[in-house]
Amino acid sequence: RCVCNASFLPCGSTCCPFDYARDLTLAASGHSPEIASDAAGNVYVLYQVGTSGLRLATLPAGATTATTEAVVTTSGLRDAADLAVAPDGTVLIAVHRPGIGRSGAFDLLSRAPGVSAFTSTSLRPTPPDAFAFDAAVSISRAPSGDLYAGCAARSGDGTMGLALPRYDAALATWASLTTIRTGGAYSRSELFARDDGFFVGLHDFTTSNEFYESFTQTAASIAFLAVATSVTTDGATAATRGDDDVLIMFTARTTSGVLDRSDGTPSEVVTFAGAAAGARSDIDMALDADGNPALVLHSSTNRSVSMMVRMPTGGFTSYSWFDSSFLPPATTSTWMTLDAER
Repeated sequence: RCVCNASFLPCGSTCCPFDYARDLTLAASGHSPEIASDAAGNVYVLYQVGTSGLRLATLPAGATTATTEAVVTTSGLRDAADLAVAPDGTVLIAVHRPGIGRSGAFDLLSRAPGVSAFTSTSLRPTPPDAFAFDAAVSISRAPSGDLYAGCAARSGDGTMGLALPRYDAALATWASLTTIRTGGAYSRSELFARDDGFFVGLHDFTTSNEFYESFTQTAASIAFLAVATSVTTDGATAATRGDDDVLIMFTARTTSGVLDRSDGTPSEVVTFAGAAAGARSDIDMALDADGNPALVLHSSTNRSVSMMVRMPTGGFTSYSWFDSSFLPPATTSTWMTLDAER
């Protein structure tokens, strides 16, 4: 094993530079972050506060101080939200707002650059809303400007499913696609829009499986890509999409994980220590500038957050921080929420 100098870590048969910087703390409390950026390099972070609030932090390119603002303040319990940002800086937020009985709503909040207020559009416009409880939402923007929004939930009367409306940028209209999953209890884990369709990752409560599929623009399934079986909590998987529109999927186990690609490249086993599979937000993945996977994991056993990056010379290198360095002093966590983006 290599003995590397400070700021270098073993990778393959050599040493590679490795560093990170903690830029700023956005809030003293919050959870479920979603991070995105626009073409100018401005960074946006959507996060939840308590059980009823959503806030958006904006860090302008080159700045060291972020501004924060309330997006939703009194929407109800168990909110779910997702964030996408267009290259011009248009902010797109998909949100579930619970109601009484079957009156919950899935909405899209959008705001163009230079505008102070958000515009609200219903993602499921036909009342009553049968998807009212245990909801998950997602939003993803294709390079062409088309949007896909995932609405998944189960209601008190047993209605279950996953529906995806699609926004056609050329026609400037929303179209409700066929509900792609019924008869089981599903929640969204990942959604990636393409110009010719979308990738979706699902957690199936009834079978404790998480799986990924590829769909056309009309929600016709064209490929079954990967599955993680016997997953008791929503989230032993993560995925990211490369610039070549190939989906890279990671399914975690207790001491290892598997990387799969939608182009049929052979699977790759990734070994790690102590970062056991857990909730969806305990693991995430992004690609670096060269297309190498970077995994971020939280281990409640080790009380640490670890980053694993595939090095250009081969193999993965990793670095860990105690979770108390991300949380208030003398605080450790059994559950942390993570989001990784390039």
